[in-house]
Amino acid sequence: LVDGGSASASEILAAAIKENTKHDLVGEKTFGKGTVQQVLNQSDLGELKLTIAKWLTPKGDWIHKQGIEPTVAVEQEPVAKAVSLSYDDTLAKGQSNDGVKNLALILKALGYELESTEYFDDKMEAAVKAFQKDKGLTEDGQVTGKTADALNEATRDYLKAHDVQYDKAKEVLKQGNNS
Repeated sequence: LVDGGSASASEILAAAIKENTKHDLVGEKTFGKGTVQQVLNQSDLGELKLTIAKWLTPKGDWIHKQGIEPTVAVEQEPVAKAVSLSYDDTLAKGQSNDGVKNLALILKALGYELESTEYFDDKMEAAVKAFQKDKGLTEDGQVTGKTADALNEATRDYLKAHDVQYDKAKEVLKQGNNS
């Protein structure tokens, strides 16, 4: 399994598998970190990071800013890229920001209907209230504290049950064992 979070040494391993075996890489293109850094502590004022080497695949390709394409491409659920909602911040009707965009991804994945994914409108407030009712929370239509925690937990549970990349990797492995 690989995705945009696969970087550096994990990419070299993925490249070794892809270039030297008949096994598939399943998922999304890797990050493309093809350099090795060494950190030198210069003083209490800071440090110096030096690039000292390149990561090359077994065939000698430099993957920097290129990444490695999987042999079986499978995109993650959109909600897998959502950032966890903050317990301390408040999302409420009238807002339009990255938190609202993440909230929209989460609510849509959990099956709540929305009109906008950019703006906290009446429909989003109704979806939040419905979620709060479903979870036995105070139905105020705002996302903060316990509501944020409950949404984050529901998202984790959803992703555990809907990991399309993992499911595809298992399918690919089973097909490989049958041949």
